[in-house]
Amino acid sequence: MDLSNEVWTSFFTNPGLNPPLSFDGSLNWVLQVSQNEKIKLVCKLLLHAVCYTLWREMNLRLHNSSSRSVQLLIKEIQVLMKANLIGMDRNTSHLPRSATPQTIQESYLSVWFHNFQP
Repeated sequence: MDLSNEVWTSFFTNPGLNPPLSFDGSLNWVLQVSQNEKIKLVCKLLLHAVCYTLWREMNLRLHNSSSRSVQLLIKEIQVLMKANLIGMDRNTSHLPRSATPQTIQESYLSVWFHNFQP
């Protein structure tokens, strides 16, 4: 398995989420992955984080002749995702009460830990 596929698939331990391995397939898949809008948004952010991290790694290898392990790349993506999702949860927690239903809503971070954290 190549580096990009190994990094990408490492986040999908939930049997209900089976992303394609091709980039084009993944672009289409994130648009229709789930009816749950939070899962859909986390998948979009994850695809972005994986692409960005792999692009940075490619440039590092090309220009600095150095490389990082798959485990380090996955850890970097986890940190990026958690930071983004915490920020999103903070932004939604400031909404007026009338804008949110009275039921307790699942946070983006809890969606991450429940469905994606390897």
